[in-house]
Amino acid sequence: PATIKSVPSGFTLKPDATVIKTLDNKQEKLARSLGHGHRLFCGVVGSGKTIILLSRAKYLAGENFNKRVLILCFHKTLAAYLRSLIEEENNPLYQERIRVIHFHAWAKSIMGRLPNFKDYNSEEEYNEVLADLLVEALSDIPTEEKWDAVLVDEAHTFYPNWFRCCKEALKDPDNGDLLIVSDKSQSIYKRQKFTWKSVGIKAKGRVKKLKDNYRSTKEILSAAWDLVKSFSIKEDGEETFPVVKPSAELRQGKRPTLYLCESRMAEVENAIAQIQQLTSQGYQPQDIAIIYRYLTDYEKEPFSFLTQQLESGLGYYWVCKDNKNKENYSIHHPGVRLITAKSSLGLEFKAVILLWVQQFGVKDEAEARRELYVSMTRAQDILHLFGSGQFKLLKGLQECDHLDIVS
Repeated sequence: PATIKSVPSGFTLKPDATVIKTLDNKQEKLARSLGHGHRLFCGVVGSGKTIILLSRAKYLAGENFNKRVLILCFHKTLAAYLRSLIEEENNPLYQERIRVIHFHAWAKSIMGRLPNFKDYNSEEEYNEVLADLLVEALSDIPTEEKWDAVLVDEAHTFYPNWFRCCKEALKDPDNGDLLIVSDKSQSIYKRQKFTWKSVGIKAKGRVKKLKDNYRSTKEILSAAWDLVKSFSIKEDGEETFPVVKPSAELRQGKRPTLYLCESRMAEVENAIAQIQQLTSQGYQPQDIAIIYRYLTDYEKEPFSFLTQQLESGLGYYWVCKDNKNKENYSIHHPGVRLITAKSSLGLEFKAVILLWVQQFGVKDEAEARRELYVSMTRAQDILHLFGSGQFKLLKGLQECDHLDIVS
């Protein structure tokens, strides 16, 4: 529930008001008050960064300003999700003036075609060259055909030189509306360190930190933060994307539960039982997401069983089945969502079922922990984790003071 402290000044608090409802008003007010020029928001997970970004886009594209707005992000799924949120408004002005697209698709739309990935030694080299080519292509576009505002969501996923492209896309590169939002604790990709000055962004005195979490309950965020705080604290001196530690959780709820099972198949069977219980409590299938890190031969049979069970009952939408499903994702799709940890970045669900949690204990530890953190913090109300086998990560999770353990 909302309190006087969580409501903007001058806003009447109704008896049944919730934090989520009042958050829209608070962040919309902040989005309207932003000055022109380059602006950066660094916030904890669930702090309303995306709400600010969308509110700013709608404010600028509204009838009073008639601005052309470009919203960029890294993932296909996030771009589709943001588009569906804007389409839900059913405002023809937004449809006409706001373009939401993931970076590679945008680059292709400007350049006609992308460079051949096989011609480069690494993904990093490819994307740096892509940025150089895109800046050159953007410089040839007439000023009147560029954008009044460029807004970047989940900016910590971008390659450094991509920000040069964002700036070049503006009608007024130095003073146009460039809004960049990020959360260093959700950095699930390795990127080179850089400074804003090196990519032409005016950041000095223009960085705002958002410390309050509105999405997840105190219990969920406490469990998730325990997993990444040691890695985040080490990077607290980061200047480009400073780590923001959660200072307040405005909602309370049930403690997350870790279910220790005998096998991957048993994890799925127990997960299905929990999903059935959630729907009996009133949760809609589209409010529930099943998140996993990857699928290998070990998960093939359990995953097939999972989809069969869902198909015969609640239905499902496999977001990561292929690129088409990612690009067509919408908040209006029926069925339980099946999605990878990386593709879930930027999304949120009332209940999250985290399958095969032991997957987050392999390869690069810091990167894996952040993926787990992202997965856990997609949950607004309910979080269930399922694991099996003798893995170091599972033993560590059993020692977490913020998780209930069921074996």
